[in-house]
Amino acid sequence: MNYASYFASVLANTDLHSWSDYLLPKEAELDGVQQGNFDTWLQVLERLPSINTTFSQLNKSQIIIGSSQDCDEEKRNYLEKELKKLQPWRKGPFNLFGIDVDSEWRSNMKWDRVAPHLPSFKDKCVLDIGCNNGYYLLRMVGCGARYAVGVDKTLLYAMQFLALKHFLKDINNVFISPFSVENLRLQKNQFDMVFSMGVLYHHRDPIGHLKYIENILRESGLIVLETLIVDETFSELFIPKDRYACMKNVRHIPSCTQVTAWLEESGFCEAICVDKTKTTIEEQRATNWMTYKSLPDFLDKENSNYTIEGYPAPQRAIFLAFKV
Repeated sequence: MNYASYFASVLANTDLHSWSDYLLPKEAELDGVQQGNFDTWLQVLERLPSINTTFSQLNKSQIIIGSSQDCDEEKRNYLEKELKKLQPWRKGPFNLFGIDVDSEWRSNMKWDRVAPHLPSFKDKCVLDIGCNNGYYLLRMVGCGARYAVGVDKTLLYAMQFLALKHFLKDINNVFISPFSVENLRLQKNQFDMVFSMGVLYHHRDPIGHLKYIENILRESGLIVLETLIVDETFSELFIPKDRYACMKNVRHIPSCTQVTAWLEESGFCEAICVDKTKTTIEEQRATNWMTYKSLPDFLDKENSNYTIEGYPAPQRAIFLAFKV
């Protein structure tokens, strides 16, 4: 079974089964490396133990799945060993039956910056583009979203999500499609809110990305856009020559004024920047669950206000805007 067929079977067992035509492309793009690892990751999922989850808490900084009392120490050690085979864990934090999954990003810090500015999620249909392993999707469900759908073409992240979902069997209104969003056949006016966080600066055509979101949002729907930015005193639109903070494919880093102009050109109104924060090593760092290099390695050792390439250190802003 290839992973396109596998995710079709996963979707069939959720409340989103009627969305199959929208969330799974007819001809899936198959990344050779990811497809080669699929069987290995699938074996991890198949080996996950059966544990009765007596408690879950999705709307807290650390998503909690299960109590430490739900399993014995032997089963907990086995589960931790299996979950670590799905490294690197980039987004979190999670706690499963007393196991702290200490992800590279403390994603709760970003959520705490954006959540106070959001309307109620109650009965809303939400899409998260570039959703990683679904940390934010689970927070949305915890806030009352009717449906929370994520899209991320990195297959490993979807497998991490399914490992978490294995122990959340009663939650069937959340799903990750492991394909690029442009290859899906999402309907016009389909979502109440669309999140695009950490995606815009990777797109060659930022306005095209924003217009795509505008098309699938319902009337007066909300876009939540988070992106790297630069101060206007440095540049209106900065284009790194090669890598930026060791990241590949950073096509451009706009100023806040530029982002607002792009949103307005793409059919949004009332655009506002609700937060602007420098990324810190408290928020992004290597851990036992993500053992590769991280932000401390990407900054100038003598002056952390700059990247190792000599560019301004990462700063991110969050924008809200409504479909006209």
